[in-house]
Amino acid sequence: MYSHSRDHFHPLGKGLRIFGWAIIGLVTAIIFGLLFGYFVELLWNWLMPSLFKFPTITYLQAFALVILARLIFGSLGHNHGEGYHHPRPHHFYSHCQHHEWNKRNWNNWEGYDAWWREEGKTAFENYIIAKAEHKDKEL
Repeated sequence: MYSHSRDHFHPLGKGLRIFGWAIIGLVTAIIFGLLFGYFVELLWNWLMPSLFKFPTITYLQAFALVILARLIFGSLGHNHGEGYHHPRPHHFYSHCQHHEWNKRNWNNWEGYDAWWREEGKTAFENYIIAKAEHKDKEL
């Protein structure tokens, strides 16, 4: 049996759910920022005055330092996660999917190492030598 709540299909229900998750994400980000500011203050006031003779900083200065570091090094939202896929296929991929080597049977791949030891390495080296000789003749 297949059951869903009614708000799943209702546009207003979906919008409220998205708004709720956005608020939760914003609150979570603020909490992590405040905690991180606190730890930056602790570490700064513990290390920097003794190592580099820097003055101690307040919590607001540490929080501002966190925000500044995020602005300089963090890219603020342009970092897509590991599972992100671009909405359009990349130029290289669109050409490769129709290429002849992409349509081959890859079940014979186990024999590649043996072929490379027996024939492939020598054939490749001969190809490089012939290519270099051809280039010398052009000059």
